[in-house]
Amino acid sequence: MARGARTFKVTLELSDSDRCCYESLPLTVALHPSEQAERMLARLIAYGLCFEEGLSFGRGISSQDEATLWRHDEGGVLQHWIEVGVPDAERLTRFSRRAPRLTLFAYGSSTPVWWKQHESVLSKLEGLTVLVLDHRVLSRLAQELSNRFSLGVVRSGGQLYLDIDGKVQDEMALSVLCGEG
Repeated sequence: MARGARTFKVTLELSDSDRCCYESLPLTVALHPSEQAERMLARLIAYGLCFEEGLSFGRGISSQDEATLWRHDEGGVLQHWIEVGVPDAERLTRFSRRAPRLTLFAYGSSTPVWWKQHESVLSKLEGLTVLVLDHRVLSRLAQELSNRFSLGVVRSGGQLYLDIDGKVQDEMALSVLCGEG
């Protein structure tokens, strides 16, 4: 963990009817000193929406060669690389060579401009899925975080319903720019 990182105890309550995945996941998550709370929330949402056995947090923000999230099979072979934000197209191209599946959860006000700039390259990458999270929703929810909280993530019919501690609720459409959602 990076020096000066803030640690959160999170219970991720996942109800994903699109994948028939229902879990209550206790997690300890570090907020890197250079990371915004919105990005940490995006990481947690990505964790929930991609959850399967073997999924773990990488060092991501503090290591250029590790994923934000990744899943290795039982033999240690990388199966799924997951990123959050709007990374450079070269970075995503490099990562796409390391795993058969690459998922990006893009967010931020610059996402439409970023996609327009990189769509021609990224849409050709095999195994890439690009999903967009609404940065305004992330920002509203981030204001409600405490050191211990519960994050409810409900996905049904491509719609996402989120809540913090069962009270602060918001909804966001899960837009798919590329690949399968």
